[in-house]
Amino acid sequence: MAEITKTVETIMETVRAGKNGCRSKTYPVTITRLRSPEPWQYEVEPGQWKLVDAVTIFDAGSQGTSVVLTEHRDFTEEQRRAGRKQIEEVLCRCMTEQGLW
Repeated sequence: MAEITKTVETIMETVRAGKNGCRSKTYPVTITRLRSPEPWQYEVEPGQWKLVDAVTIFDAGSQGTSVVLTEHRDFTEEQRRAGRKQIEEVLCRCMTEQGLW
């Protein structure tokens, strides 16, 4: 399993605990998400590090464990403005289609 090397104020939450099915068998699965207000270094393999914002762990017991990383990405102010503009355009289009605007 990977290792967190920097101690940060991490918020750990269990997103879902229940059963999941595969080939007509069910097995318990727990989904846990680790996130932090600032990115941290996460060792994905020995000697290979990634800067991440969140880590999601899928623990299916005897079926195995999967780790999903949300890699950190810095955006320029121009990219942020373009993203906000695109969100506003999609929101306007959806509200218009639903007759709300």
